[in-house]
Amino acid sequence: MILNNSEKREVFFKEINILIIDNHPLIVEAYKIVFRTNEHLIINSEVAKSYGQALIALDKMKYHAVLIDFELTSFEKELNISNNRLAVLIKNKFPEIKVILTISENNPTVGHVIKSIPYDAVLIKKDITASLVLEALLTVLSGSFFYSIAAENIKMRNQYSDLALDELDLKILQNISLGIQTKNLVHFIPLSLSAIEKRKSKIKLMFDADNDELLLYKARQEGFI
Repeated sequence: MILNNSEKREVFFKEINILIIDNHPLIVEAYKIVFRTNEHLIINSEVAKSYGQALIALDKMKYHAVLIDFELTSFEKELNISNNRLAVLIKNKFPEIKVILTISENNPTVGHVIKSIPYDAVLIKKDITASLVLEALLTVLSGSFFYSIAAENIKMRNQYSDLALDELDLKILQNISLGIQTKNLVHFIPLSLSAIEKRKSKIKLMFDADNDELLLYKARQEGFI
């Protein structure tokens, strides 16, 4: 995402505090180098090695952003808190803090995280580079959301998985994919032509497609046909 000039003036050359919530020394050091050597912001970074430590740190100091590894394992007996709960607590207690999540693409909860957890940015770990981390930070500080490429793809799949297609809708898609014209669908689907046309218009709207070719492409991409 490219920031416009007004957003750049609003973000650049400010001093900010960011909390890195991660227990991998090499990754933490890489983040610190990115923040220390960037040319846009004065970034003061602190580290919490667990979600419990993060809660303590957030109460002691004002942070502008948090960068959370969403796959940490906690061994603490006290202040043992889940990743989901941490994100919710931060947004409820410190709504001004920008939340940047990192998570693996093969994590079985990644779809739920992108769909349901409060955040300002999601970075899939395989996408992460020094420039991506900085771009995500600048973007959320400007007031916009940010998704890495793989996160954006997962978000789109989530949207399609929520589509309410019934058996007749699927039959319409399947027959269109076979090259059958809309006017002839009445021979294959137990509906009037008017009802079929209404359903087809609804399906196009759900897939954000304004023609049959785009509709079929998107339906194939998501495995509906």
